[in-house]
Amino acid sequence: MSANAGRAVVLTADIVGSQQIEDLPQRRDAVLKPLSRRHLAEARVLSRYTVTAWDEFQNVLSRPQELADVVWDLRLAFRPHIELKIGIGIGKVDTVPGPDTPLNEESGGEAFLRAREASDHLARARGKYTLRTAVRSGDPTLDRTLNLTYLLMDSLLSNLSDRQWETIAAYVATGRQEKAAERLKVSTSTVSRSLQRAFFWQLEDARQEIRRLLGDLHSTAQDS
Repeated sequence: MSANAGRAVVLTADIVGSQQIEDLPQRRDAVLKPLSRRHLAEARVLSRYTVTAWDEFQNVLSRPQELADVVWDLRLAFRPHIELKIGIGIGKVDTVPGPDTPLNEESGGEAFLRAREASDHLARARGKYTLRTAVRSGDPTLDRTLNLTYLLMDSLLSNLSDRQWETIAAYVATGRQEKAAERLKVSTSTVSRSLQRAFFWQLEDARQEIRRLLGDLHSTAQDS
C-alpha cells in the first residue's frame, strides 16, 4: 500500500548516546546517504532519509510490510558502534513525499504524530529492560503484537558481540555461509556457530512474520 492509500508507516530514529559519539554528523551521513539511495532504489521508502535533528532522522515507508526489512537494515547498517531507538507510527499522512522531497516541519498527519508518541515513549521508558523499538498504530491488538515481537527481538540483539554483528553483516551481504567465512577469514563452521549463537535464524523468522502480518494488513486495507 502506498502512503496515500490511507495507512502510511512513518519511522523516526534517534541515535542513542549521541553526545558521546565523536564526529556524529559525518558518521551518521556515511551510513544514511548510501542507505537512502538503496532503499529508494528498492522502493522501500518514499523519500530520502531526512535528518530532523542532529541525532534524529525520519522517513515514510512505501508499504507497511517494508517495516520489517527497513528496521533490520537500519540496525545492521549502524551497529555495532551506533545504536538506534526507532519509533514507528502507522496511520494517515497529510502529504505524500516524493523521492527528491525531504520531509520538513510541514509534514503531518496521524502517522507522524504516532511516530513521535512512540519515540517519546522510548525516551521516557525505564524498567527491567531497555526498549529500542516502539509502535503506535491506533489498533491495540496490532500494537501489542508488534511491540512484544520487537521487544523480544531487541532483547536478543542487545546481547550480540561486535564479532557476531560482523558475522551477521558478512552473511547478509554474501547470502552464503561459505562466502561469509571467506570474507571474515574463518571457517564455515565458525560462521555457522556464530549465527546460531546470535539467534540469527530466530530473528529472521520473526522478521518474516512481521512482514507477513503487515502484508495482510495492507491487503485488507486495499480490499476495504
